[in-house]
Amino acid sequence: MKASVLYLFLVMLLSACSKEYTPDPVTTPPPANGQKLSRIQYDDGSYEAIEYNTNGTVKKITNHVAFSNNTSEHIVYTFIYTGSNVTEIQGDDGSVVKYGYANNQLVKAEIFVNGSTQVASYAYSYTNGKLTKTEGYTRKPGGALSTTPTLKYEKEYYSDGNLKKMTLFYLDPATGSLDKTNVFVLTQYDTNPNTTALFENNPYLPLESLIPNNPLAEEHYDESGNLIETVTHTYTYDASGNPLTRKTITRSTGLPESIENATFSY
Repeated sequence: MKASVLYLFLVMLLSACSKEYTPDPVTTPPPANGQKLSRIQYDDGSYEAIEYNTNGTVKKITNHVAFSNNTSEHIVYTFIYTGSNVTEIQGDDGSVVKYGYANNQLVKAEIFVNGSTQVASYAYSYTNGKLTKTEGYTRKPGGALSTTPTLKYEKEYYSDGNLKKMTLFYLDPATGSLDKTNVFVLTQYDTNPNTTALFENNPYLPLESLIPNNPLAEEHYDESGNLIETVTHTYTYDASGNPLTRKTITRSTGLPESIENATFSY
């Protein structure tokens, strides 16, 4: 939940907010057995619980994050639609995400806290229908929203449509330039449908266009090209190929091995 490229999508979208691209961000493709994902449970006590409207679209997501100091963060997000598009997500903590579209394709997300204070804006660019660039405009507390990008993410894909590489750039305040900071390479996938990515990333936009299958292995590099972390995922599946459990092992240079287990309910 907190390691791997799945978590990086959260960072990609909510650098200025708390804990997450397609033309139709309404539903995820249903599991092969026709059931919908209803809960993701993590071994640290965190979980995601999903409720649906009668037409199958997402109604609410409850995001519960358990911290190591025995405290937790519990937020319920309600989805607002205009036609077939999600145009707003409202958190009961006062956070709001507003989405903008062009030709029915998502091009903008605006992040607000306390109901009306904008803390970030993200612009999305596509190549042949695939998200290839995200530019973020953030602000410091008390300051104005930047008019030039303060971060950027570039993405490359395999021929089957799965994300291959994501390169991160952040603003260097000293020079005013966007400098490369990390490169994340997904080296292996399974062939089963990814049913969980939407719900593991706030603001809960579908990621099927990025990772339609389940990632098995990742390599993380620093700005100089040094390998600094590897992540492996192993799954169990139901008879239709939908993931039921996932074990994630993260090995970072100079740090103890980290293991996380997740269970998926439909």
